[in-house]
Order: sequence, then C-alpha cells, then structure tokens
Amino acid sequence: MPINKEKERFVQEKLPFEMVSRDVVHSIQSPEALAIWVYLMTLPPNWVPRREQLRERFDLGRARYGAAMKELRELGLVWDAIVRDGQGKIIEKVMTVQALLDSQ
Repeated sequence: MPINKEKERFVQEKLPFEMVSRDVVHSIQSPEALAIWVYLMTLPPNWVPRREQLRERFDLGRARYGAAMKELRELGLVWDAIVRDGQGKIIEKVMTVQALLDSQ
C-alpha cells in the first residue's frame, strides 16, 4: 500500500532551547544514529521528513541509514504513526522524535 509522501509530516517535542540528554547519547551506539537523532531534534515542527534528505545530509547508503533508524526506533526515540481516513486509506504518516528515553 503506497504512502502519499506529500502528506507526511514531522512532530517533535517542543523545547525552548537545544539540548541533548546524556542518557540518550550514551544509549545510542552508532554514530550515524546519533547524528540523525541530534539533527532531527534541531529541525522545526513544520519540517517535512524526506529520507533522501537525511541520507544525503549524512552521506549514508540505504543499509546504513536503515540500521541507524532501526536503532532509534528500537530505543523509542523515533516512531511513525499512520493516520487513516474512515475507509482505511492512509492519508498521512507522522514521524515523531523524542528528546528523552521512556525510562527517564
């Protein structure tokens, strides 16, 4: 089932400044995952997620990008939500980035 990429949006915790949690930094194993997470934390709420943009920004191939995003998802720092209309059709995909681990 294809996703309408024009209807993708990005949600992030609102903080009045940029800072990162030591626990999160210490929990992320790969430098690629850390770089992506920090970058996502600095983007404005109206940013539209583009996988290609992130891959290009960090000069990552599909496999390295996929592994980094998998690590962030497994830690619960990044997740996606699918929004469907009344007929079950996907109308939007929302990427969310979290500033803290759930255990914090």
